[in-house]
Amino acid sequence: MDERFDAAAVAHRAQEIIDAGEQGEAQLLLRQALEGCQPARNVTEAVAIATMTRLLITLDAGLLPLEVLAGHVGRMHLLTTGFDTAGVAEACALAELQQFEWVHEQVNPDPVVLVDVLRGASSFADSALEARYPGVRQAGAEAALTAQMIRNWLDQDPLSIAVALESLALALTGGETDRIRHIRIDALLKAARLRMQHGSTQDDVGFLLHTVVTEATNLPSARSLLYTATICIADLALAEGVPADEALRAAYDALHVEFAGTEDQAALHCRHLDELLKRLPPGEHEHAAAKEWVRLADRYAASGVPKARNEFLSQIRYRLGSDGQEAGLRILRHADAAFMSDTDPETALERFLLGARVVELLGAPVSSDSPGKPQSNPSLAVTLSAELEHRFHPALDHPQLAVPMARLLLERALRLSDLDRLEGAQTVLASMRSHCASSPEKGLRHLDAQAAYWQSRFHREAGHRNEAAKAVNAVVAEFASDPDPDVRVWAANTLFSAWRDSSLTPAETAALHQAFADHFNADSDVRIRRLEASRRLTAAVNANDQGTVARAVELLNELVAEYGEDDDADIVRTVGLARENLTVLSLARAGDGQASTERQAEYRALRERLYASDEAYESGNRDFAEQEWRNIADAVSGTADPHFALLGLAALDAWAGHLTESGRWPELIDVARRAMVMDDGMDFRAKRIRARAHLRLGIAQGRLSDPLSAIASYEALDAMARGSGDDEIATIREQAAYNRAVLIDDLGDARAALIAYDHALAVHGDSTDSPNRRLRCIKALRNKVLLLENFGLLAEAAGAHKQILDIASRAPGPEVNERGRLSAFGLAECFARLGDHASARQAYEWIQANPWLGFTPVDLKAAKRGMKFAKRQS
Repeated sequence: MDERFDAAAVAHRAQEIIDAGEQGEAQLLLRQALEGCQPARNVTEAVAIATMTRLLITLDAGLLPLEVLAGHVGRMHLLTTGFDTAGVAEACALAELQQFEWVHEQVNPDPVVLVDVLRGASSFADSALEARYPGVRQAGAEAALTAQMIRNWLDQDPLSIAVALESLALALTGGETDRIRHIRIDALLKAARLRMQHGSTQDDVGFLLHTVVTEATNLPSARSLLYTATICIADLALAEGVPADEALRAAYDALHVEFAGTEDQAALHCRHLDELLKRLPPGEHEHAAAKEWVRLADRYAASGVPKARNEFLSQIRYRLGSDGQEAGLRILRHADAAFMSDTDPETALERFLLGARVVELLGAPVSSDSPGKPQSNPSLAVTLSAELEHRFHPALDHPQLAVPMARLLLERALRLSDLDRLEGAQTVLASMRSHCASSPEKGLRHLDAQAAYWQSRFHREAGHRNEAAKAVNAVVAEFASDPDPDVRVWAANTLFSAWRDSSLTPAETAALHQAFADHFNADSDVRIRRLEASRRLTAAVNANDQGTVARAVELLNELVAEYGEDDDADIVRTVGLARENLTVLSLARAGDGQASTERQAEYRALRERLYASDEAYESGNRDFAEQEWRNIADAVSGTADPHFALLGLAALDAWAGHLTESGRWPELIDVARRAMVMDDGMDFRAKRIRARAHLRLGIAQGRLSDPLSAIASYEALDAMARGSGDDEIATIREQAAYNRAVLIDDLGDARAALIAYDHALAVHGDSTDSPNRRLRCIKALRNKVLLLENFGLLAEAAGAHKQILDIASRAPGPEVNERGRLSAFGLAECFARLGDHASARQAYEWIQANPWLGFTPVDLKAAKRGMKFAKRQS
């Protein structure tokens, strides 16, 4: 070897480059070094050559043919020949092992390649397991286990795989290293689970599982295998009718095994206890949970590892504090007390959050129909809150604890108000606001605004009218123009709460309404829009009560015009009330005298029957509701009065909705067609019902295997609704356009389906954004992607994936995120298939940088592998 060539330094440098994420640069360095390398002159050089080879194989595996990897191994053996020491042999074995281990990081690897890897791994394992050095035998054991996993992926005979795993475990009996012992235990467990999956009973696999338990108990690295084995034992025993306490004995024993107290161990411990408790009958669950969680809390409170304590606190708060049960609260209180002596800054946040959750559960009001929930105890909550503040006194100045502490103080003020201790509540709020004002933490401002809201409200509740008025003005002045809607909404809430005070004079109420209109009339935040819609309805009602019916009608019409197309549920309800009031007022103004009064009474009676039928339906009396809908529709059939006709259409609409939910498709067709008939000149409500009738008709026809008629119904709706400015009709049209595209897709006309999906997306693009629209767009785009990929239109498919990710980025949600995750990987794969590896790499980097989309650890690992692959290719 050239004296100027330092193999160990090159290996070290290559590892640094790999750690920095520059795999391509490391590949080039290693390839050039090894191609120009001379045979090793000593053991140190031989180990360095083997190390360089291992790194290069790790980088090339999965990218280059297996023959290239074998060539690296062959060259390594030539360069290291003559040095038969443990260090050299083990370094070479580790390098050779990398020819096979890379398959664990692949997603859907090529079966043909897997067969070749299986052959190589089996051959290497056979020879390495007979070697004289422990490190080489360990590499052989790794390869042997990998070989059986590959066989399982290839769907080979599971029982023969189980036999092979058992043979491997037998060969590793008495293994010299912890890793060999771990592989033996893993092989035994995999064999047992394979047999369980194919009908084996406790008698068949009990010995294997108990062997795993015995050996894993004394091996910390095998703790997850221990837990899994004991749960398998329990499941087999429970299936045979063994009592739970006996079936779970091994699982309980595993829970109490001494542990290293690491962060990972804490998470494993808690997950295992959860799995154990899930298998207990309800009557035993609560007692066992209390006993075991308390025991774990005491053990982790005594742990000397801050990260382990942190993880346990996080786990117990999540697992027992989220459902708010009395039993969980008792355990949380014990854990809070157990960690009282912990003063480590590293655990401060989790300790505080645990204590705050206890306070929150104790103070939360509980409804009478909430079995298992703790009884509200605001007095104790206040006491514990004050103690918690004292324990963490500097928290408001701590960057992590400032916001949780402010929430604690706000919660205490509310509990004090529950106890009618308004003066004490005001004192706490004043203290909190003082701390918020002096803290640099930006996340406190919306809490400060909330505290100011409660200050004004508590003044009013205490009868301090002047102080309340001043507080309202102060809140509005300080927070009404804030750019953050989470802050601004509390100023709006303050005005809304203030004008509902029945002791105000009409002039005072009007002034508050005007102040709200001045500040929030054009606010885009939906929470504030709800309040503004409600304010307008209240103003209309007040005008009517004061005898100015014309002004009331004017205000109601303005409300409907401004908010009639809003799809927020609260605003929709407010608009509905406004429309009902308009109907009543229009009837009152249409005439006078006895005939008019009788007509109003008849209308009100029918409307009340309609309301009563809706309530009966919601309460489960569906037969009565259906009969009433039928009767109301028949009663007004043929009427020329648009108000009565609308009641009939509303009855048909509700009836059709019931038939849709019940899947009574032939009846739905008849009712939907009745609801499609309406006189000219009827208002938007009738038009909405007609649109829904068209949609339901199409749905029923599709369910009755008449897709062509369904498509025709959807197309008729599309033509009828085109150009409508009504948001609800637009939504119905969008659903119809999407349904039509899916039906065309199902008929197998791929090109027509692509056109239909494009039309559906264009229809959605004409409307304002909403969660349901976003989800339908994403569904349409996902279906479109499949068609484009089948046609080989990868660039167009990538464009569709980008649209999906753009929607998910703007407005994430569970269903949107699920499809977004698929498209994130789909986009990267499209780029890779197009040969645009730089863009593929960027797509994988985007996945790793955007965990908010809900990527699992497996997803992130796959993205990391994909990024490495793309980086090497680009």
